[in-house]
Amino acid sequence: MQSEDYLDRHYIGIRKQSETDRACCYEFICTEYRRIGTKRLEQLGHVTGTFQIDKQTGATELVHPMPGDESLSAFNRASYKIRKCWLGGELPNTEQYCAG
Repeated sequence: MQSEDYLDRHYIGIRKQSETDRACCYEFICTEYRRIGTKRLEQLGHVTGTFQIDKQTGATELVHPMPGDESLSAFNRASYKIRKCWLGGELPNTEQYCAG
């Protein structure tokens, strides 16, 4: 990721990758963009990271950081969304975080 590139942290896709008796592992996905001129954006592709949630406690742990997410805001938003589902008694196969 270059300095003029940025991640769309307002829409984050979340997909279950694996599940055991103890935890579920999720991939979280953001689109990477580059600004061209003053008004145009170029989509560069997607970047991903992974985290897991403990099925008993609801604690989340970052497994593989997402490139460009040094502030961990994409991870925090994705794990918040899944933890909220966990509190409601489910661990979905797919989910999304959408803000704005």
